[in-house]
Amino acid sequence: METWDLLDEDFESEYFEDTFTVVVIYDIISNKRRTFLKDLLNSYGYRIQRSAFECVLTKEKCASLLKKIDAFVEKDDLIRIYKLNQNVKKVVYGERLETENEDYYFL
Repeated sequence: METWDLLDEDFESEYFEDTFTVVVIYDIISNKRRTFLKDLLNSYGYRIQRSAFECVLTKEKCASLLKKIDAFVEKDDLIRIYKLNQNVKKVVYGERLETENEDYYFL
């Protein structure tokens, strides 16, 4: 079996050159619509904050996501989408919890 050095530039260019990171941040008043968008974004990436998602996408997946968001958005919604190229370096402080994508219900 072949082993990969994940820090190797050849590995990065071979497996990730056609992808980029998209960050989606939103503020939607309606609980129903906000839940719909959260579920949509969960299918493309993972939640990094309460109303923010990070997605690693191909051009085709990005176009699909943008098309769905365009059909979804209404006048009072605020949705920001940042497409980051591969030259952007990400630094994360703190731990990403495994429960980030779980819904919480308070009784």
